[in-house]
Amino acid sequence: AELFGDVDVETFVSHFWGHETMEMEKALVAHSTQEGNRGPDQAYWICLFANRQHRVELGDSLDASPFHTALASEKCTQVVMILDDLAIPLTRIW
Repeated sequence: AELFGDVDVETFVSHFWGHETMEMEKALVAHSTQEGNRGPDQAYWICLFANRQHRVELGDSLDASPFHTALASEKCTQVVMILDDLAIPLTRIW
């Protein structure tokens, strides 16, 4: 993560930019308290916070992108998709 230094990513978060921040937080708090997760110590990778949004460095190849780096991390064992009541992220191709 560019903004928070080296943190072992445990969960990669897929989200839709139209989500309300507080709704996303509620979903991740609920996820973090599920069996096997570490509550407030669960490490999430969210592009909104992990990348400089005004200048995202995607690397020279897919393998060098921050998204691949997070997903390929040894500690990353989960992917969470934040959904709203209409499941809008599932209607999009990006």
